[in-house]
Amino acid sequence: MSLLSPSALAAFARQVAPLLGTHCRTQPDEEQEGAVRIVDDDGRALVLYQDASKPQRLFITVLLPRAAEVAGIVLKPVTVAVGSTPGHAATHIRRRLLPAHAAALAEFTAAPAPPSPQSDQGSGLRLGDVAAPTALEQHAARALTAVVPPFSPHRGGGWVIGERLNRRRPLVT
Repeated sequence: MSLLSPSALAAFARQVAPLLGTHCRTQPDEEQEGAVRIVDDDGRALVLYQDASKPQRLFITVLLPRAAEVAGIVLKPVTVAVGSTPGHAATHIRRRLLPAHAAALAEFTAAPAPPSPQSDQGSGLRLGDVAAPTALEQHAARALTAVVPPFSPHRGGGWVIGERLNRRRPLVT
């Protein structure tokens, strides 16, 4: 079996996206030629691509924040057969990839962030990037942790400090 053409891969991604949620859309991946992203309204992104060494497999991975990658947190992609249905691919994403993504993000947020000389003005971050916490966010995190533990997808509760990417409105001020 040969590699899918870029248009065939994009068409497959367009079929998978609505199965993951009505808020999901597709776009070309800027970092990897021939890859396609599925992005939701919160800015989370999956990347679908093929590897020439395994042309019969379709690889699906999530984009982690750059700071998580720098910290050494990586996720192995899940694979499905090239001839799989969009429903089969969506099932593998929901069952295998999204729980691993949530665990990786929980590990990243639980680890202390190294200090970074970034301004609070916003530095034109790309999708998947996370800015270094501001002094106010660090102070709020210490105060909140004294009362309630941080959010963990495994516990199902806790606090979160961040910004919704689709509205640019802070969650905690």
